[in-house]
Amino acid sequence: FERVLAWLASPLPESLRLSSLGKAMLLALSSLATVSSQAAPPIPFEGLPGEFQRVVTQGRPGAAHTAVPGVVLTHTKGNSTLDSSTLLLDFEGSSSKPTRWEVDEASVPAWISVFPTSGVVPMGVDEGPLFTVGTSSMGVAERTEPYAAAVNVTLVSDAVGMTTIAVPILLIVAPATTVQHSMWGEARRRTDSIYDCVRPTSPPPPIELAVGAEHDVFFTACDSEGMRVSHMIPSEGLRVANELRHGGLVAQAGPQAFTVLVRDSASGAHDDMAVVYASDGRYKATVLAPLVGAHALLLLLDGALVDTRTIIARCPAPLVPLPSRGCGCGAHLEPTFLADDASGFEVDFEALRRLPAAECQPCRFAYHKPSAGNGRCVPQQWPAIAGTSVCALVVIVVLMTFVRCVYLRRLLRLAEVERESAEKDRRIRQAVTGVTTLEFPLAVMPLSKLREQGRLVSYEEARDAGALRFCDTVESAVAFAAGLPVMFVSHQWLSRHHPDPKAQHYPAILEAAEALCARQGLDPESLHIWLDYHSIPQENTTTKRLAIGSIAPYAAC
Repeated sequence: FERVLAWLASPLPESLRLSSLGKAMLLALSSLATVSSQAAPPIPFEGLPGEFQRVVTQGRPGAAHTAVPGVVLTHTKGNSTLDSSTLLLDFEGSSSKPTRWEVDEASVPAWISVFPTSGVVPMGVDEGPLFTVGTSSMGVAERTEPYAAAVNVTLVSDAVGMTTIAVPILLIVAPATTVQHSMWGEARRRTDSIYDCVRPTSPPPPIELAVGAEHDVFFTACDSEGMRVSHMIPSEGLRVANELRHGGLVAQAGPQAFTVLVRDSASGAHDDMAVVYASDGRYKATVLAPLVGAHALLLLLDGALVDTRTIIARCPAPLVPLPSRGCGCGAHLEPTFLADDASGFEVDFEALRRLPAAECQPCRFAYHKPSAGNGRCVPQQWPAIAGTSVCALVVIVVLMTFVRCVYLRRLLRLAEVERESAEKDRRIRQAVTGVTTLEFPLAVMPLSKLREQGRLVSYEEARDAGALRFCDTVESAVAFAAGLPVMFVSHQWLSRHHPDPKAQHYPAILEAAEALCARQGLDPESLHIWLDYHSIPQENTTTKRLAIGSIAPYAAC
């Protein structure tokens, strides 16, 4: 209703202006079948041609004319008298010519009625009635925004010609919530804005829940036509509509509150349940049943019964029903949480509800509970001797197991020492064998052959050119080194795939070999050179690994 008042106080939107000729001002704030508004100063209808002065509305015969920017109707349903307003054409003095008028019926929406749709204002009258706008009685659902439309009216006079105006119409639907159609559950959707409250033809299945457990159940508030309302009761819209109807302040109107009760079918005792408003006429009731068995879930509106559902309450596992219709632990089980009082032991159900998986625990050894209930397990007499014997036997078994574990651990330790000793012997033998055995032949190149190559060549290229000499055993390598000098060369590789791509090392190696011969008094023709690039295979990974593993025996020769 604040939106409506703001709409009345603001300029009309372009789509709802009365005509392109000027600012036509219409009226009617009313409720049900009457208008109770005070008279407002006439607002001229500027721009109307000739003798037309203004267009005003009248809610009932004899009521004051009120100039506002449109026709506002209220519809509360459940009343045989419908809200209506009559449009009047006011003249400057008296009309000089008859004026014919006609309503464009295509512009009239289904939620209002216009009668008549055409007519004539006779000559010589000061104020001539046009038509009456009324609300529809059926099929109009409440919604948060008012219904809005513009009815096109054509005025034809021999004095001024033809003029068309668009009459803005606003309908506010504020129905009362009713007992007859409100229901448990959700309304059925008919259109985007209309939801029908249809109760099931047969009783719905009972609601099954655990004793003491909360469960949310929804219900819907509906109007006298069985449509879902869009407000929370008490209805502020219905109160304002009644203020308009009675012309004064109304404290409250319509139903005031829903109540939800859970009534025990056996004893008739009942408890109030919490109810909160969800949205669009939907409410949520949080229900729980304190006892096992059948309960009636009652929905009341201001004390009148609206709808009923059935609740079947059961004990949550592992609790079982008791004769008192409460829940307790079964035979041979006792409650996890116990409290002392004058009557004995009782279950702390709040603690059980917070820990649903640990309500009951088995009786301790030598204790028993023959029947279901919330009592404690009691001691048994005969298990004392048997328990002592069993304990002694367990102690003996544990001691024997401990001794056996110690013995097995010692055997495992001895086996581990033997394995370590055997591994050490194997490594020593392997080291000795590695020193006295070549896994790959020793390959060296005479200095003269190295000069002939003109560059550093790979093992494969030197082998294919016959530039290498080989020693297959340590003994042959030792004998070769004893008769002929051998020079080992260590150098940096200058690229990833070739040690000397720009022939920088090659002349330095030749110069070093000649210098060594001069210093040691060696014959350059007898000098042989070991260099990784021509002495170790480069293409076969396996033979390369064997040759690298034999570098230590090579050096020992």
